[in-house]
Amino acid sequence: MPRLLVRNQVLADVAFPLHGDLVLVGRGAEAHVRIDHPSVSRLHARLERTDDGWTVEDLESRNGVLVDGIRIRRPHALVDGAVLGFGEVEAQFDAEVRATPAAADDRRPAAAGAGRDAGNSSRRRRLRAREAALIVALAVLAVPALRRLRDETRPAEPPGYARPARVDDSALSGLPDERTGAPPERAATVPAADAARAPAAPVAPGAAADAAAGSPPSAAETQPAAATAEASDARESTPPEDADAPATSAPAPTAAPATASPAPTAADPSADFDARLADAAARGGDAWPALLSAVDAEGEPERVRRTLDAWVRADPADPRPRSRRGERRWRGGWESTENLRARGLLDEAGRPVADDAARRRVRRLHFDLLGRPPTDAELDEALAEDPDATPARLVASPEHWTLWYEDELFHFLLLDEFRPAEDRLGDLPGRLARREAHVLDALGEIVKSQYFNARNPGNDTYVTVVLEQILGITVQKEPRLLEAGKLMYDGRPSQLFGRKGRSQGDFVDLVLAQPAVASVYLARKLERLLGAPPERRELERAATRLRADPFAFPEIERETVLSPAYRRQAGVLKKKSDRQFVNGLWLDLFGRTPTYPELRNLRNAVQALADPSGIRSVIIGTVLRSGAASLPEKSAVDPSRWIPEQFLRLLGRRPTQDELATFLDAWASEACRPSTVLHALLTGAEYDRY
Repeated sequence: MPRLLVRNQVLADVAFPLHGDLVLVGRGAEAHVRIDHPSVSRLHARLERTDDGWTVEDLESRNGVLVDGIRIRRPHALVDGAVLGFGEVEAQFDAEVRATPAAADDRRPAAAGAGRDAGNSSRRRRLRAREAALIVALAVLAVPALRRLRDETRPAEPPGYARPARVDDSALSGLPDERTGAPPERAATVPAADAARAPAAPVAPGAAADAAAGSPPSAAETQPAAATAEASDARESTPPEDADAPATSAPAPTAAPATASPAPTAADPSADFDARLADAAARGGDAWPALLSAVDAEGEPERVRRTLDAWVRADPADPRPRSRRGERRWRGGWESTENLRARGLLDEAGRPVADDAARRRVRRLHFDLLGRPPTDAELDEALAEDPDATPARLVASPEHWTLWYEDELFHFLLLDEFRPAEDRLGDLPGRLARREAHVLDALGEIVKSQYFNARNPGNDTYVTVVLEQILGITVQKEPRLLEAGKLMYDGRPSQLFGRKGRSQGDFVDLVLAQPAVASVYLARKLERLLGAPPERRELERAATRLRADPFAFPEIERETVLSPAYRRQAGVLKKKSDRQFVNGLWLDLFGRTPTYPELRNLRNAVQALADPSGIRSVIIGTVLRSGAASLPEKSAVDPSRWIPEQFLRLLGRRPTQDELATFLDAWASEACRPSTVLHALLTGAEYDRY
């Protein structure tokens, strides 16, 4: 029986027997041979049996079909051993293959389902073998990343963040935390906003004794030796940070150790006061109570208050100064923490009280606009501010534009060896955040780059991709546009859309000048936010606005997530993309987002199969078993409190009574560990969505 052997760079090749006379190849569920890869169209190609043998035909796919390295334009006869290219995926056509249990991967079309029951046992054996292969492959991919994770001790820092100089905090050692009333030992080691998520920092032998005696461990004692081996990868990974003091609270299982930068002391008269204010602002609102107390002896607190109030008036959405002594920001103003507690708006730990719907709303906004879940501090901040203010703050952040940039690179398949490395493109998120460029400018820079040119070599491929992905044109139906664009690409004068040009740059500029660009671009972006295609009338209204002012895109996004259409989708959980899944898992287990090499390796592994659910479960199990995530000891955990906390943190809701009872029953088993509970939550269908 003939077959199509699809070559897989991560796992073993997969063989698809060609049943019947017509076989469809593509990424969609209707395809008989499903290849889940972004370069493959939903219905990419058709293989058909004729009297003379098999032929292959391109179904107007985005990236075309190659036969032995040559792109075909019409049905092409296949010979035994022919190598087919569907986008970036290669497959070999074998005219006759003996049916053996090892070679027959029975993925037949839905219409050819006879005898399915008889093959159940053999399919189970194949599935077990495939699962073993997946585990081995994931282990190979994950080892370098997990080694780096084991040695790292700090979360990734936001883009553009400059770490302030560390100063002595001995003068603050006796101050209680103004927001939580925590004893001095806790206030000096773990910020109150992050205490619920911060596990104990790893301390080298002998360092604990030094800490107990009042002297923090040295960098040599706390920094893993293996961290020095990662210096060559500093461009794409975050170096470990010295842990100045071990956390004293019971560790939660999912965040990287939190190390508080000490506030400047009152005993240091030479310290520049403005620099100390900037230091406190960079570290967040939790540093303000300690700073205010530290400068009481200097008679400076009023200056601090004036500076803080000036920041609030200048930018009400600024997330940094969230609290001050006895007060915190609330709904755009300042309110007494005592009054907020009395009204039931803050709990005893000083965190906002919110129902599950509000938590889910904040999680959804962060996943949609930042590509990841919120941290505890970000969740508290969003719950304490006006709901309409959160989207405006998120779309203006540099991290939002970083997500935009990564999404566009993925859309244009500028991955791995085609990923841009030059500073000009790498600074696009910053220039977009500073309004030095708008989204249409940025699209033009990406498409004109050498990386896009290398990814789409030749006049035919380049012009086709630009017309189809930016203008939404099917070039097979517009041969004149294709030929005119190819002439310009080759440096020859031609006319496109009624205007003349004679270079590759002219061709791109003429395409981007077309009114349809705004509609095609927004249709793609708004569908990602809404989970469904936007209404035509709303799409055209937004496109008209974007054409008039390309800088209006963030405001269009903000209005979209505040629209009735977005609220209607709030009750429908959306499946996480590969990036959202990896970002969320890393933040939930390590308190930081992954480096690009970590994201790349896991993304490639997840995309190895049409259904990523199984491979995601393997990744979760591998990470939990690796020991890279800091988990509490079972004896130190109160399950009646800890298990609901994990539901809130990982799923954005409280457990039902039945769920809690089931988990508590399982906890009573000697074999159950904190990792067991996390594995159950992380591999559930609900965690795969948001």
